[in-house]
Amino acid sequence: GGLVASDCASLQPDEILLLDTFRAKRNAIDYAGNNVDNASVEECANAATRMLSHLLDWLSRNRPDLMPWSLFISVR
Repeated sequence: GGLVASDCASLQPDEILLLDTFRAKRNAIDYAGNNVDNASVEECANAATRMLSHLLDWLSRNRPDLMPWSLFISVR
């Protein structure tokens, strides 16, 4: 079935904490109306790229039918 906590085991705890820090920072910025610094944007983009890679790896192993390119390829 679905993604469960054990599937996230290969994510490093510091990566999970980093993503949560970005979430909290985004919420604070939204609330206060402040701008985000460039270093945080770059670090967040890098973390998101790593998370996307992890997700695509999980999908290819567990749910290849849901891989992004499968949405554009019709084999009938």
